[in-house]
Amino acid sequence: MNILAIDTAGPKLSIAIAKDDKIIARYKSKNERSHSDMLAPAVEKLLKHVRANGHSPLQPKDIDLYAISIGPGSFTGLRIGVAFIKGMNLFFNKPIVAVPTLDAMASMVDADIVCPVVDAKRQNVYTSIYKKGKRVLKYSVIPISEVLKIVGAYCNTPLRTAVFTGDGIDVYKEEIVKALGKKAVFVDKKYWYTSADIIAKIGLAMYNDKKGVITDLSQLSPMYLYPRDIQCRGLRQQK
Repeated sequence: MNILAIDTAGPKLSIAIAKDDKIIARYKSKNERSHSDMLAPAVEKLLKHVRANGHSPLQPKDIDLYAISIGPGSFTGLRIGVAFIKGMNLFFNKPIVAVPTLDAMASMVDADIVCPVVDAKRQNVYTSIYKKGKRVLKYSVIPISEVLKIVGAYCNTPLRTAVFTGDGIDVYKEEIVKALGKKAVFVDKKYWYTSADIIAKIGLAMYNDKKGVITDLSQLSPMYLYPRDIQCRGLRQQK
């Protein structure tokens, strides 16, 4: 199965082409927020790159599955990625798998308790909590203070720690340490953001498990968790 994976949730555009579970071409932009200018040209170059490396020549019609990171993340980036995949689907009618970005972030961390925190502004973070690889808090946009209360309850034994990842660390690290002390562990900054490689891997697994597969394009939309143009009053969550 040929998979085109796109990640526009973070500050840098990431694209990958996979043959089943093996990545055969990848691209990551050097500049931030270049998604709209680079997405289509980068996909075209990747297809040429696949041919240059001895693999069977690929055309856009040869892609069997689209995997896309749907957020939460950059509002503009997510819209660009979703619009591009919708356009590809209209031409080639191939299945789409929508991969929640928080799940992808957590999958990059090997730990008992993982808590991705993405800065949502207004003193909020996009977050979820994962225990032994299983999500135990639904995708949420909540104040960091609420996150810390929940994580603290999970870290209820002396040796149990929680690993935090995501750009929310840049904003809230001091507050996290104050609340959890040595029970808080932080992932290095270079691992805060997902990549299309990860999206391809998770997308294939979800497709095989018949999870997150989009059959109606009207169902494909970014996971914003709360609208961009309103103030967040209270807790708003998405299952």
